[in-house]
Amino acid sequence: TSCKCLVDCFFAGEALKKADGGKRDAPPVKQAAVLGAGVMGGGIAWLFASNDISVRVKDITWEAVAKAFHTANDYNRQLVKIRKLKEGEASVRMHRISGAIDFKGMAHVDVVVEAVVESMEVKKKVFAELEGHVRPDTVIASNTSSLSITEMATALAKPERFVGMHFFNPVNRMPLVEVIPGSASSPEAVAMIVTLARRCGKTAVVVKDCPGFLVNRILLPYMNEAAWILQEGGDPEAMDRAIYRFGMPMGPFTLTDEVGIDVGTKVAKILAVGYGERMKVAPVLEFIAHDLKLLGAKAKRGFYIHDNDSKRINPEIATGVKQVRDKLGITPRAIAPDEVVDRCMLTTINESARCIEEHVIAKPAFLDLAMVMGTGFPPQRGGPLHYADQLGINVVVDRLKRLQERHGERFKPADLLVGMAARGERFFI
Repeated sequence: TSCKCLVDCFFAGEALKKADGGKRDAPPVKQAAVLGAGVMGGGIAWLFASNDISVRVKDITWEAVAKAFHTANDYNRQLVKIRKLKEGEASVRMHRISGAIDFKGMAHVDVVVEAVVESMEVKKKVFAELEGHVRPDTVIASNTSSLSITEMATALAKPERFVGMHFFNPVNRMPLVEVIPGSASSPEAVAMIVTLARRCGKTAVVVKDCPGFLVNRILLPYMNEAAWILQEGGDPEAMDRAIYRFGMPMGPFTLTDEVGIDVGTKVAKILAVGYGERMKVAPVLEFIAHDLKLLGAKAKRGFYIHDNDSKRINPEIATGVKQVRDKLGITPRAIAPDEVVDRCMLTTINESARCIEEHVIAKPAFLDLAMVMGTGFPPQRGGPLHYADQLGINVVVDRLKRLQERHGERFKPADLLVGMAARGERFFI
């Protein structure tokens, strides 16, 4: 089964190369610009420069612009250290990056990628200001992880040139890019962004414009479910171990620390507004983010205390979790590793099925590949929908119904799964 799953992942990747925007001839990108010089902006600039594209990075201060240069230089140093890159080539790549604190030099760029703060208001303001400084045919893309592309495009006089281009962090390691057409995006603009992502060595998946798009829409409920289990009595270290043993590259709390507790909670709230009760943020997660003000690995303190290459559980978490349990009148219970895996993975399968039901992505095989590449879902299990087939769709539906009785509507099985179980169908042959 593991072998078949790995083979399926390979063929899904090959099919994806022929799908969507790849069918159209897109003009090559020679010059690009990146707005926002944070870690993501610096990573995107590094990626373009590494693929023979001149790139201008704009931010509001030179100190901010310098951070993008540091990020790009760090990524090059890592490659030089392991002898994947020669010193001379590293230098050439750095010379392809230039900085700016205004829109000078934007008149010649083929593509602009925005990577500013995750705020609809700020992004719209940036786009309205940008449009007058670029060519009429320049494609503008946003690296948003969860905000509506269609709504963002209303800030532009030419919304047809606008597309979502969601990179995953860190850009130098994560192979996936989600390409998100808005309701006004032209097929040519989409093709250009898909072609650009592929030229940079990324796997591009075209997904529907909905809250969280594809990967975050599936990943955030999984992380949120881990928080609900913690609230009921789960131990974060034991839960992380259980999920790691299942095959994920790290457990949900290590992942939340890596993503940033503040960032994860912010995206979770956007999804809660978009999808309602089933994505309601677990109170314990809000408490840790807002009352304890823990940020995660970037601040060295989150669910874990991070010291260089080692980490240990943060004692503040136990105190905070107890406060939440006491306030909500919860008596903690022992939770077995099997229950942790079951609840986290069934949540993942259920939301994946909803994404297929709503045509968020073209095929189940593409969804599975996106989850393997975007989240590290164990490739030997093939992805959430392959895993659903392995369990049996009828078993998945029965377990979800039992969890729904015990924990509420967030476990209500997707209509697609219920129908498939009744007809004895599978996602894959």
